[in-house]
Amino acid sequence: MFLYEKNFDLQKKKALESLNEALEKGLVDSDIISLLNKINSLENYFTTSSCSGRISVMQLPDFGDKLNAIWLGKWHSEVKIEEVLDAINKHDEGMLWFMLNSPILHIAARTLEDAVELLNLA
Repeated sequence: MFLYEKNFDLQKKKALESLNEALEKGLVDSDIISLLNKINSLENYFTTSSCSGRISVMQLPDFGDKLNAIWLGKWHSEVKIEEVLDAINKHDEGMLWFMLNSPILHIAARTLEDAVELLNLA
């Protein structure tokens, strides 16, 4: 076994331990758990972080000032218009952003060839 394979296996073990802790705490988006389990069951891949997507309303004092931004509403699943309007009504100063973030998965691959194979499937 090559050194990079040992490192990959150690990193995968740590990542899966971290994922299990997050699952126990309810910190993983429930609608993608089965996908994460499938990817992590594959010998040459593992996930390092994920998000099933997000809808959010954010208040910013100035354009790009994320440091001082305030979340007025944030959802990781279907949201009702009333909930979005309630979040918008909390806005009291600065800019108001309505955002839709697509799902994202960070996946580690054992080799460059494995990474290319995954990209070709995507």
